[in-house]
Amino acid sequence: MIIKPTLGADNLGIISSLLCFIHCLVTPFVFLATTCSEACTNASPYWWQFMDWLFLVLSLYAVYHTAKHTDKVWIKIGLVVSWLFLLFIVVNEYLEVLTIFKEIIYFPVITLSLFHFYNKKYCRC
Repeated sequence: MIIKPTLGADNLGIISSLLCFIHCLVTPFVFLATTCSEACTNASPYWWQFMDWLFLVLSLYAVYHTAKHTDKVWIKIGLVVSWLFLLFIVVNEYLEVLTIFKEIIYFPVITLSLFHFYNKKYCRC
């Protein structure tokens, strides 16, 4: 009998949060490489910008399904608030409405990951 592992919402949330974290860490190096290869430009490649939205969609899916099935109300609230904060930061980065330091993005990414870890370990769905 072959057992196929399933990727639950918490696992997806953890993976997408950690990949998003790595994406955020690597972004300055992509800008540096782009600047070195193309003079007088500070725009990142479109495929790199697309990854911001991909991680947002994946994390929204994970947050929705985790919040729907968790037995802790504060986990639901924490996941939704963290995701909304992440959405605000990403949208603000593109629209440049407010001037905020770029490192703030690590906070919602890390908290999303921690909520998913906690839910996976201690909550009963």
